Amino acid sequence: MIRKKKFCLLFIPVILLPGIKNVLSQSICLGFFNESSISNFSPEHITSADFNNDGNVDLATTNYTSNTVSILLGNGDGTFGLPVNYVSGLNPSNIVTSDFNADGNADLSVSVEGAMLVYLGNGNGTLADSMKYYDGSLNPWPLTVVDFNNDSIPDILSSDYDFYHLWTWLGNGDGSFSQAIGSWTNESPCWLSVADFNNDGFNDVVYTHNLPPWETIHSFSVIFGNGSGTFGNEVKVDSIPWPYYGLGGDVNNDNKMDVIVYSRINNNGYISIYYGNGDGTFNLPSTNYPSQSDVCGIKWVDMNNDSMPDIVVVGTQVSVLPGMSDGTFDSSVFANGIFDTRSFTINDFNNDGFPDMVITNYYNFDSTKLVVLLNCGTTGIESYSDESSVLIYPILLMGNDITVNMNDGQNGSVTYMVADLLGENLITQSTSVANGVMKIDLPDLVKGFYILKVNFCGQLYTSKILKVR
Repeated sequence: MIRKKKFCLLFIPVILLPGIKNVLSQSICLGFFNESSISNFSPEHITSADFNNDGNVDLATTNYTSNTVSILLGNGDGTFGLPVNYVSGLNPSNIVTSDFNADGNADLSVSVEGAMLVYLGNGNGTLADSMKYYDGSLNPWPLTVVDFNNDSIPDILSSDYDFYHLWTWLGNGDGSFSQAIGSWTNESPCWLSVADFNNDGFNDVVYTHNLPPWETIHSFSVIFGNGSGTFGNEVKVDSIPWPYYGLGGDVNNDNKMDVIVYSRINNNGYISIYYGNGDGTFNLPSTNYPSQSDVCGIKWVDMNNDSMPDIVVVGTQVSVLPGMSDGTFDSSVFANGIFDTRSFTINDFNNDGFPDMVITNYYNFDSTKLVVLLNCGTTGIESYSDESSVLIYPILLMGNDITVNMNDGQNGSVTYMVADLLGENLITQSTSVANGVMKIDLPDLVKGFYILKVNFCGQLYTSKILKVR
């Protein structure tokens, strides 16, 4: 019997207030709300790692309009501090992270016009000056970090769709890289993914094609690695029309790498699995899973920690295809909210053991904002009674007295706090939980947003937002 899974995403638009170091966020569960933004901060692409080694996951972004790279230190609760900016080359776009010099600190690689940059991390949240590497293309895109020559040192891969090329920079282990090694491709490469598709011990590359008219494309390609950073034989794989994103992974656990493909047919999006035969060939999918029509990327991540990875699809919407035990997928679970996502990163931003997401949400050329989507499967507060001038997410509540149903019908003593958006506690009260139900008494509060924190049985539950109207 195949077990179905439940997902819950808590949307938290990041509130970044100039001059305030630790800024908390406004939270909406399965919905969307207004964001604030920082002047001169318009993030385009994003990645995440612990850049200051404090155990909390931080963000790094490229800022296309200001020609900068930014680090935003995480607070460990799904919120972030103000960005610290570093000068980049012209029009920075793709950004990836790895430890390029084996010092235990997270480093960055960034693509700019005509070059690839490497920023070595200092381990305290700051970056050293960038090192520039040229590849002969106008704009290396996208960047992928993997070991291509089996020396246990991370290398960097990029594509050049104008000149039908893949470019590889081999890492030296000290943070420096070789000059770019070029490999011709038979088609114009667009999005890349790396895995060993023919089981020869060398990493290969699957890429989608970027040659209009896109609607006439009925294939993607796999080019096989030689173990030296170069590539040799290449095969074209027949597919349903317009495969746009490809992602390698062993979906059905048979030790043969498969390809997850997002395709678009007549403004309808589909996810298809091309199961690998272990020799670099693939089988046509028997099922095409309906998805959204406008997408900026896909990832294969276990979102609910059941050891069955799920397919995350992000674009104008955020959706999850739950992975099943037989290597198939359940119907898409959509989170409410309409976005124009440019990039996204998945990591555990609030230290609850579950993967969360941060997206860059595009409004216009000079205004892109960050939105945090917390995985709220373990927030500890499951449901709320219906009562009228207070909103608490995910359910609309009425009145100043709130009844909260805790998990598992527990009994015990509870301390709850109501804080402002800067984290300062305004109310601290103790009450009891009887059969899993607690009642919160709110005095008259000024209209606005407040954070509800509940300390129950020694565990602190946060990120529940009250809106007093």
